[in-house]
Amino acid sequence: MNQPWRNSKTKQLSKAFLLPKITKEAAAFCRDLMTEAEINEFSGRFAVAVELNAGKRQRQVSQETEVSIATVSKANHQGPHQRG
Repeated sequence: MNQPWRNSKTKQLSKAFLLPKITKEAAAFCRDLMTEAEINEFSGRFAVAVELNAGKRQRQVSQETEVSIATVSKANHQGPHQRG
């Protein structure tokens, strides 16, 4: 499957996510890269991935995470290999 988003820049970014050792460093790292709104959006999508990987149904995940059913459905169709 073609994944055009995978390139040298995204590889470098992925490696950078491994650098923070404590929560405070990770939060600062996220704040350096994203706006507050983007952090909230990212954390919502992460919560969706966690719940879907736990086997919860899409509608339940949408209600519990307060993320739209469209976003939950999109994450679910990407499959567990995409959600990590």
